[in-house]
Amino acid sequence: ESEPKVFCLFCDVSCVAVTDLQEHMKEKHKFDLHDVGNKLQLNFYQKVKLINYIRRQVYHKTCYGCQQ
Repeated sequence: ESEPKVFCLFCDVSCVAVTDLQEHMKEKHKFDLHDVGNKLQLNFYQKVKLINYIRRQVYHKTCYGCQQ
C-alpha cells in the first residue's frame, strides 16, 4: 500500500514528508505556510481557509497576491 502524500499548493509536486513539501514551497514558490500562519496569527480554521483560497486562485490561474 502506498504512503499518503501531501501536495504543493502551487504545482503538481507531491511528497510523502510534510517537511520535504515545505522546503519545496520555500525554494520554488517563495512561500512558507508556517511563517505566514505565525505572522498573521492564524488559528487552524483560518489556515484551512487560506489553503483553500490559494488552491482556488491557482485553479483559476489567478495570482493570490495581486488578483491578476
